[in-house]
Amino acid sequence: MTTTAERPAPWRTGRAWRRFLVLLPVVALILGAALWWWSHPRAFEGYGAGLGAVTEVGEARYFGLGHPPRGLEILEVRPLVVPGSVDATVAAVVCVGTGDKGGVGAGDSEMVAEGCLSVREPAGPLTPDDQLLVEVRGASEGTVVVDGVAVTYRDGVRRGTEVLDFDITVGVGLGIAIEDLAW
Repeated sequence: MTTTAERPAPWRTGRAWRRFLVLLPVVALILGAALWWWSHPRAFEGYGAGLGAVTEVGEARYFGLGHPPRGLEILEVRPLVVPGSVDATVAAVVCVGTGDKGGVGAGDSEMVAEGCLSVREPAGPLTPDDQLLVEVRGASEGTVVVDGVAVTYRDGVRRGTEVLDFDITVGVGLGIAIEDLAW
Protein backbone atom coordinates (compact mmCIF):
# COMPACT_ATOMS: atom_id res chain seq x y z
CA MET A 1 0.00 0.00 0.00
CA THR A 2 1.33 3.40 -0.98
CA THR A 3 0.42 6.62 0.59
CA THR A 4 0.37 9.83 -1.26
CA ALA A 5 1.00 13.14 0.37
CA GLU A 6 -0.45 16.27 -1.05
CA ARG A 7 2.26 18.49 -2.40
CA PRO A 8 2.10 22.00 -0.84
CA ALA A 9 1.53 24.82 -3.30
CA PRO A 10 4.49 27.13 -3.81
CA TRP A 11 4.14 30.51 -2.16
CA ARG A 12 3.97 32.24 -5.54
CA THR A 13 0.54 30.94 -6.21
CA GLY A 14 -2.75 31.54 -4.56
CA ARG A 15 -3.63 33.85 -1.71
CA ALA A 16 -0.08 34.54 -0.39
CA TRP A 17 1.14 35.72 -3.78
CA ARG A 18 -1.84 38.05 -4.27
CA ARG A 19 -1.30 39.58 -0.82
CA PHE A 20 2.37 40.14 -1.62
CA LEU A 21 1.52 41.82 -4.94
CA VAL A 22 -0.96 44.14 -3.22
CA LEU A 23 1.28 45.01 -0.25
CA LEU A 24 4.49 45.62 -2.23
CA PRO A 25 3.34 48.89 -3.90
CA VAL A 26 1.73 50.09 -0.67
CA VAL A 27 4.95 49.56 1.29
CA ALA A 28 7.00 51.19 -1.51
CA LEU A 29 4.66 54.20 -1.51
CA ILE A 30 4.90 54.62 2.27
CA LEU A 31 8.69 54.30 2.23
CA GLY A 32 8.95 56.78 -0.65
CA ALA A 33 6.75 59.33 1.14
CA ALA A 34 8.78 58.94 4.35
CA LEU A 35 12.04 59.40 2.45
CA TRP A 36 10.72 62.50 0.70
CA TRP A 37 9.49 63.96 4.03
CA TRP A 38 12.85 63.23 5.67
CA SER A 39 14.91 64.78 2.88
CA HIS A 40 12.76 67.88 2.15
CA PRO A 41 12.31 69.93 5.31
CA ARG A 42 10.88 73.42 4.82
CA ALA A 43 11.81 75.32 7.97
CA PHE A 44 12.34 78.63 6.16
CA GLU A 45 9.43 78.52 3.73
CA GLY A 46 8.27 82.02 2.83
CA TYR A 47 11.47 83.81 3.89
CA GLY A 48 12.76 86.45 1.50
CA ALA A 49 12.97 90.15 0.71
CA GLY A 50 14.89 92.74 -1.24
CA LEU A 51 17.24 94.77 0.99
CA GLY A 52 19.72 97.52 0.27
CA ALA A 53 22.08 99.95 1.97
CA VAL A 54 24.93 102.34 1.40
CA THR A 55 28.09 102.25 3.51
CA GLU A 56 31.69 103.40 3.54
CA VAL A 57 34.71 101.24 2.72
CA GLY A 58 35.58 99.03 5.71
CA GLU A 59 32.30 99.63 7.57
CA ALA A 60 29.93 96.75 8.19
CA ARG A 61 26.23 96.65 7.28
CA TYR A 62 23.94 94.00 8.71
CA PHE A 63 20.76 92.57 7.21
CA GLY A 64 18.30 90.55 9.28
CA LEU A 65 17.06 87.38 7.61
CA GLY A 66 14.46 86.61 10.24
CA HIS A 67 13.93 84.46 13.28
CA PRO A 68 13.85 80.69 12.84
CA PRO A 69 10.35 79.28 13.24
CA ARG A 70 11.49 76.79 15.91
CA GLY A 71 14.71 75.54 17.46
CA LEU A 72 16.99 74.39 14.65
CA GLU A 73 20.60 73.31 14.61
CA ILE A 74 22.42 75.38 12.01
CA LEU A 75 25.20 73.49 10.27
CA GLU A 76 26.26 76.10 7.69
CA VAL A 77 25.10 79.47 6.34
CA ARG A 78 26.57 80.62 3.03
CA PRO A 79 25.67 83.97 1.43
CA LEU A 80 25.59 83.64 -2.38
CA VAL A 81 27.61 86.62 -3.62
CA VAL A 82 27.04 87.49 -7.27
CA PRO A 83 30.20 87.28 -9.41
CA GLY A 84 31.39 90.72 -10.41
CA SER A 85 30.61 92.26 -7.03
CA VAL A 86 33.27 94.50 -5.54
CA ASP A 87 35.77 92.87 -3.16
CA ALA A 88 34.01 92.45 0.18
CA THR A 89 33.74 90.24 3.22
CA VAL A 90 30.26 88.75 3.27
CA ALA A 91 29.48 86.47 6.20
CA ALA A 92 26.54 85.14 8.14
CA VAL A 93 26.24 85.61 11.91
CA VAL A 94 23.63 84.93 14.56
CA CYS A 95 22.18 87.74 16.64
CA VAL A 96 21.51 86.23 20.07
CA GLY A 97 18.10 87.67 20.82
CA THR A 98 17.01 89.79 23.73
CA GLY A 99 13.65 88.05 24.01
CA ASP A 100 11.53 90.89 22.60
CA LYS A 101 11.48 89.43 19.04
CA GLY A 102 12.50 92.86 17.71
CA GLY A 103 15.79 91.99 16.09
CA VAL A 104 17.67 93.77 13.35
CA GLY A 105 16.21 94.76 9.98
CA ALA A 106 19.03 96.47 8.14
CA GLY A 107 21.56 98.51 10.02
CA ASP A 108 25.07 99.22 11.17
CA SER A 109 27.12 97.95 14.10
CA GLU A 110 25.33 100.26 16.55
CA MET A 111 21.93 98.82 15.65
CA VAL A 112 23.28 95.29 16.10
CA ALA A 113 24.73 96.21 19.50
CA GLU A 114 21.34 97.60 20.58
CA GLY A 115 19.23 94.74 19.18
CA CYS A 116 21.39 91.76 20.15
CA LEU A 117 22.79 90.46 23.41
CA SER A 118 25.76 89.17 21.41
CA VAL A 119 26.77 88.07 17.92
CA ARG A 120 28.16 84.60 17.24
CA GLU A 121 29.07 82.24 14.42
CA PRO A 122 26.07 80.58 12.75
CA ALA A 123 26.70 77.05 13.96
CA GLY A 124 24.77 75.17 16.56
CA PRO A 125 21.24 75.32 17.91
CA LEU A 126 19.08 78.42 17.54
CA THR A 127 16.30 79.59 19.79
CA PRO A 128 13.22 81.39 18.42
CA ASP A 129 14.68 84.64 19.84
CA ASP A 130 17.86 84.33 17.74
CA GLN A 131 18.09 85.90 14.31
CA LEU A 132 20.21 85.12 11.26
CA LEU A 133 22.09 88.14 9.91
CA VAL A 134 24.26 88.76 6.87
CA GLU A 135 27.25 91.05 7.45
CA VAL A 136 28.65 92.91 4.42
CA ARG A 137 31.96 94.79 4.73
CA GLY A 138 33.24 96.28 1.48
CA ALA A 139 37.01 96.42 0.91
CA SER A 140 36.81 98.86 -2.02
CA GLU A 141 34.33 101.18 -3.74
CA GLY A 142 31.58 99.61 -5.79
CA THR A 143 28.53 97.45 -5.36
CA VAL A 144 28.14 94.15 -3.52
CA VAL A 145 25.19 91.97 -4.55
CA VAL A 146 24.06 88.91 -2.60
CA ASP A 147 21.51 86.73 -4.40
CA GLY A 148 20.21 84.56 -1.58
CA VAL A 149 21.55 82.75 1.44
CA ALA A 150 21.99 78.95 1.55
CA VAL A 151 21.21 77.57 5.01
CA THR A 152 22.04 73.96 5.89
CA TYR A 153 20.40 72.81 9.11
CA ARG A 154 19.15 69.89 11.14
CA ASP A 155 15.57 69.84 12.37
CA GLY A 156 15.23 66.82 14.66
CA VAL A 157 16.03 63.78 12.49
CA ARG A 158 15.70 65.77 9.29
CA ARG A 159 18.55 67.57 7.54
CA GLY A 160 18.12 70.04 4.72
CA THR A 161 19.51 72.95 2.77
CA GLU A 162 17.32 75.83 1.72
CA VAL A 163 18.16 78.96 -0.22
CA LEU A 164 16.48 81.96 1.37
CA ASP A 165 15.38 84.39 -1.33
CA PHE A 166 17.06 87.54 -0.04
CA ASP A 167 18.38 89.98 -2.63
CA ILE A 168 20.85 92.27 -0.86
CA THR A 169 22.54 95.20 -2.61
CA VAL A 170 25.15 97.34 -0.86
CA GLY A 171 26.72 100.45 -2.35
CA VAL A 172 30.20 100.78 -0.85
CA GLY A 173 31.90 104.19 -0.73
CA LEU A 174 29.91 105.63 -3.62
CA GLY A 175 29.26 108.94 -1.87
CA ILE A 176 25.50 108.66 -2.31
CA ALA A 177 22.62 108.36 0.12
CA ILE A 178 20.28 105.39 0.30
CA GLU A 179 17.47 107.66 -0.91
CA ASP A 180 19.36 108.26 -4.18
CA LEU A 181 19.37 104.58 -5.12
CA ALA A 182 16.61 103.23 -7.38
CA TRP A 183 15.35 99.92 -5.93
